[in-house]
Amino acid sequence: EPNEDDLRFVKVRASLNPLFQRWVSYREYLMRNWDSIDKVFCVDATDVEMLRSPWDHMQRGKLYTGDEVEVLGCEWMTKYTKEPGLAKWIASNSNLQLLNAGLLGGDVETVIEFIQHLLDYYFTAEREAHYNGKEPCGPYDMGVFNYIARERFGDKLVHGPLVNTRFKANERNLLSFFKHK
Repeated sequence: EPNEDDLRFVKVRASLNPLFQRWVSYREYLMRNWDSIDKVFCVDATDVEMLRSPWDHMQRGKLYTGDEVEVLGCEWMTKYTKEPGLAKWIASNSNLQLLNAGLLGGDVETVIEFIQHLLDYYFTAEREAHYNGKEPCGPYDMGVFNYIARERFGDKLVHGPLVNTRFKANERNLLSFFKHK
């Protein structure tokens, strides 16, 4: 149960997409508290419920993510992912299962490394959009999340029923760490 003393309000820059601001905030928090955190999950605030404790079941060096029934090349992803590198990558990997950015966990070092790669990609793409007229990442973080998870952490990636129940199924089970919606 959250303690009010642990809550902190983060003032965001008006120009920063809130879905990417959360990654900046996660990184800042983890960097400030690195020495007191062993394993961590970064989860959506309103639609995720822990069903069972994941900590004893997590392996060091692994990256745990949520997933969905949809595939990477679903209509929603292609509609909202216009940045050229991501769009091309999604088109060539369209049959992969869609990973969901609302659940990310692992040991603190692995999670910080993932977040740093995600933010590097995002800020580089935003800079290219601003200065060179290229397409930005778009309004959602799912494209960048999937790209970084698959391309940088593919051999370390854990997702599926161990991590989360079927997305939007509103179900409970004895296997999954989290219920997502």
